[in-house]
Parts: sequence; C-alpha cells; structure tokens
Amino acid sequence: MNNERELIRKYLKGIASQDEMRSLNEWVAESEDNRLIFKEAVAKWNATSEVNEGEYDSEQAYQRFLESTRKKSAKSSENSTVLRRISPVFRYAISAAAVVLVLLYLFSPAKQFFNDSDLTDEIVIRMSDGSMHILDQNYEGPILNESGKLECIQTADLLTFNGFEDDVNFNSGSETRISEITVPFGKTFKVVLSDSSRIIMNAGSSLRFPQQFTSYLDTRTVILEGEAFFEVTKDANKPFIVETRDMHVQVLGTSFNVSAYAEDEFVKTVLVEGLVRVSNPQNIFEEQDLVPNQMAIFHRAQEVVDVVEVNSAKQILWTRNKVLFNDRTFAEISKILERRYNVSIVNNYEALDEVKFNGEVESDSIDEVFKTLSMAENFEYRIENGLVILSEPK
Repeated sequence: MNNERELIRKYLKGIASQDEMRSLNEWVAESEDNRLIFKEAVAKWNATSEVNEGEYDSEQAYQRFLESTRKKSAKSSENSTVLRRISPVFRYAISAAAVVLVLLYLFSPAKQFFNDSDLTDEIVIRMSDGSMHILDQNYEGPILNESGKLECIQTADLLTFNGFEDDVNFNSGSETRISEITVPFGKTFKVVLSDSSRIIMNAGSSLRFPQQFTSYLDTRTVILEGEAFFEVTKDANKPFIVETRDMHVQVLGTSFNVSAYAEDEFVKTVLVEGLVRVSNPQNIFEEQDLVPNQMAIFHRAQEVVDVVEVNSAKQILWTRNKVLFNDRTFAEISKILERRYNVSIVNNYEALDEVKFNGEVESDSIDEVFKTLSMAENFEYRIENGLVILSEPK
C-alpha cells in the first residue's frame, strides 16, 4: 500500500513518470476499494489546493466521463468515419484525470477531418504533429497524438499537460514540440502547462507553448495573442517569459495578466503577485520592473510605455465571469463585449463612443448588460441574431 500512496502523491504533484502513471491506473482499476482510496486522496489534495474553486464532486466527474465515453463508443460503432475528433481536457480538480486514464486503453477518439473555416466558434488545439482537436467543454478524457500516445488530459474547460512525458528519450532530445490553443469569442479556457503553471485564456485569444519544458530549454517561453491570466510555478533556473508582438514579460514565479489583442491600441500587463519585468522586442522602451498592483501600458501609436497604480483584483475580474468598465469609453467597452459575448456591435449613435462608464457587470446575457448600460446613459438598442444595433434615444 505504501507504494500506491507514493504513486498517488507523485501523480498529484505532477512528477509521476509514464510507467508510474500506468501502474497507478492498473491499481485503481483493480477494485472499488482502490478507486475510493484514490478519490479520497484526491479530495484531500483539492481541499488544500489554491486553485480549487468551490467543492468538486469527483464521483460526478467520473460518471460524466463514463457517459461521454459510452456515447462516443456507440457513435463510433455506428459509423467509422467521424466528422470531428473530439478531444479531452482537465478541470481545476485533478481527480478525474487518473480515473480517466484507467479507461485510456479502452477508448481512443476517432480521427477527424475538418477545415479551418469550420472552427470559428470552437476551442481548438493544434498539436506538434499537425493534428487538430476540438476541445468540447462538456467532454472529459485523454488527448492522444497521431501515434496513439497520451499528450494531455481534458476535464471540461481545463487542459493539463503536467506529468505526461511520452518516454525517457523525450527530455534528452533537441526538438521542442509546440502546441497552440485558440479560444473564440464568447468562451474562455484554462491550461495547466508541464511545469504546473496555470493559465486562464480570455475570449478571442491564442497561446503557443512547448508541450514539455524540457531540460535543454533555458527559459519557459510562451507566445500570446489576446488576453490571459498566468499563475507561474517558481523556477529560479528557468525564467517564464510571455511574448507578445509589442511586449515581453519575464518572471520567475508570480501571478499576472497580459492583454495584447491585435486590434487594441494598448498592450497591458498587470501584476497581481510577485515581480515581473516588461520589455519590448524592438527595444522601443527601456525595461520596466513591476510590483504588485502596477500596470504597464504600451501605447502602440505613440510607442511609449506608462506604469500606473491599479487595483489588480479588478483588472482580472474577467477570470470570474465579470466585465469591468472602470472609466472606459463605450468604444473601448464595445470591443470587450464583442469578445466576451461573441456578438457584433453597430453603433449608429456616434456621440456614445466617447461616453465613459464605471462599474462591473456579471451576466451571461448581453441583453442584461445593455439594459444596465442604457440606464446609465440613455440610448436605444436592439439585438438581432448576434447583432447589437444602437441608436439615439427617441
């Protein structure tokens, strides 16, 4: 039993080898008692985890996975050609992963064929081998590469890469395998990298990252377009770097937010905890060190950077499904709302663009958001098939 406890401990810390994970899977599958012991260990781990948001029902997650497996297995038996390869991911609680892995050898997603034009409303990951997987947020299970090897685990809206090295030769190679996740408007998504760093991606964003931060890499570098919140695992010997077109952010271990949408006038980095250093790849501005509750704002048109004091907690409200207005003009707010709710906004009331709004909104309904805005500033609006049309008050 001591050996199994050690396997569980190493798994939860993300340091289990592939062989150790297989041994754990086999042990969990041996009996109901083993499965309950494993679930209890995971529940205790989640109870003390900083990333646990509320209670997590591991049995419910397990049943959801079994149900999704049965449905997909039945569909595969009816038709060997599947339109899309449905992929898997991980939630904050790690418990579902090991249960999922028990069934890894019983279920492998069917191959899919689709065009990029089909994916505008889907969360998609492109693996290093060129395969693309749709990340269905209702799905839980393993993601396999073209060779049938385990790459990562999906549970609902979280994808986890830590602890899934293919083999012992991987870390000694010279090839860096890069994956890219794209999140469309109207959705958010979470990723746990191989070093256990955690990322929440905002709507309309993409992230490129190594599937494993191997020993021969001097840094842990990811490339972001859009917006994401980072909780970086400390590693003094291997700095974590977020690269955007106009700003690079270097950290050793910290929490921060980067917003770098291509269509925005600004690139912003907000520090929540720790220390970061921001720079420009073209050396347009000097390096700046940020302390918590500071924000670096790079003005693209003027090519200058300002560092201002902010309430960092308010700057990351989007990670809690809230929209912050905070002295923003309606023109700025429109871009945020288009991404958040996957709508197009047509403003026929031009004077409204310069009106500033303050406050925050928490709603899944774009209609409720515009009701709130129209009470603060009088204007007319109507919503038709994802199009929000604004006009002067009558």
